[in-house]
Amino acid sequence: MSHTGTAYSNPENARCAGKIMAEDETQFACFTAEISDAIQKVWKDPAVQKLYERRSEINLNDSSKYFLENLSNINRLDFTPTPRDLIMSYVPTVGVQNVIFSAGNRVFQLFDIGGQRIDRRKWATMYDGIDAIFFCIAISEYDQVMVEDPGTNRLQDSLSLLEKISNEPKFKNTPLLLFLNEIDVFREKLPLFPLESHLPGYKGSSNRIAVYLLSDYFTSYQYRS
Repeated sequence: MSHTGTAYSNPENARCAGKIMAEDETQFACFTAEISDAIQKVWKDPAVQKLYERRSEINLNDSSKYFLENLSNINRLDFTPTPRDLIMSYVPTVGVQNVIFSAGNRVFQLFDIGGQRIDRRKWATMYDGIDAIFFCIAISEYDQVMVEDPGTNRLQDSLSLLEKISNEPKFKNTPLLLFLNEIDVFREKLPLFPLESHLPGYKGSSNRIAVYLLSDYFTSYQYRS
C-alpha cells in the first residue's frame, strides 16, 4: 500500500501482497489456493479495513468488499453468478449503449449513456424522440470527487447535470424519473462520513431522514428556470 502511505498491521501481509501483485493479471482462471489465501489475509488486515473505510479518498469501488468477502465462493470452477453477484458487479458505461427489449406486447428501446464528462457531448445527438428519461444518482457518492476533476464533488456534479437536463427545452414535456441508487452503501457510510460535512444545512440524525432530504434536495432543482 505504498501509494497510500499505509503500512500493514501484520508485516507478513506485505509479502502476501507481493505474491498477489506478481500474478499475471492477463490470465483468466481461478486463483491458486496460495493466492486465494493471500488475498483473504490482506483483506482482513486491520490497516486494509481502515483504508477501505476511506475508499472515497482513493476512488475504490464500493462493491470491492462484497467480492472480497465472497472470494471463496466465487473462486470455484463451477461458480455460477447469482442475481446479487450481477447487481454488485461494476461495469462503467462508456459511450452510448442501445438495448431493445419487449415487455408484454410492447417493444422498448433503452439508451444507456455514459455519465463521464467526456461522454456528455454525445448526449445532444439523443435529444430527439425521447419518451422518458431515467436519471440515476448514486447517493453513496456524497463524499467522493470526480475522477476527471478532483475539485468537484460527485453529488454536486449530478445535481448540476440534473438541472441542465431538466431545463433543456426539448425535454419540457418529457417525463423525468429520478432514481436514488446505492442506498445500502449510503447507510453504511453515514456513520463514518457525516452528511453534514458535505451537504451544508443538513441536521438530520437518521438514515431515513437523510434519504428523504436528498430526494427533496434533487427534486427541488428540477425546472428551476
